[in-house]
Amino acid sequence: MYRGKSAMLMLAIFLLSLAAAPPSLALTRSNQARGSANEERLLSALDKSGYSYSKIDKGIWVIELDGKHLAKVKVIIAATEDVVVVSAEVIDRKELKGKEAELVKMLELNDQYDTAKLALSKRGLYARTDIHAGLVDGKELAYLINQVAALADDAYAQVKP
Repeated sequence: MYRGKSAMLMLAIFLLSLAAAPPSLALTRSNQARGSANEERLLSALDKSGYSYSKIDKGIWVIELDGKHLAKVKVIIAATEDVVVVSAEVIDRKELKGKEAELVKMLELNDQYDTAKLALSKRGLYARTDIHAGLVDGKELAYLINQVAALADDAYAQVKP
């Protein structure tokens, strides 16, 4: 009987130690698994999108398209834990003139494109969109790539140096 109580006590101590342990390790493993699954889903969507792409880093790919105003539009696709971001740089911030007419045209372009939008960062002007990682498929990804590339190319026509 003493041996049974000892085993129960050891089991209780073990279970209490698990309950008291910080959940960060379990969350990290869960997030890593989810991030890995999202990366695999995105890779499958890229394969079905009809575009040629290159991997530039873990969870990051690039597609180069010919533009009408930009010689090449480099569309970056990045997978995070929950979101897929599709973006393309338009122009370096140092090259922006900041004239009122340019700013108005950029706002008008934001209105013309339903899913892709222009944004200004410390680095420069870029087109971007995002989608929940669980919703991405080849057809939707191809649409988002087209929207971002077209917006970046049209925006460059308005602000080119």
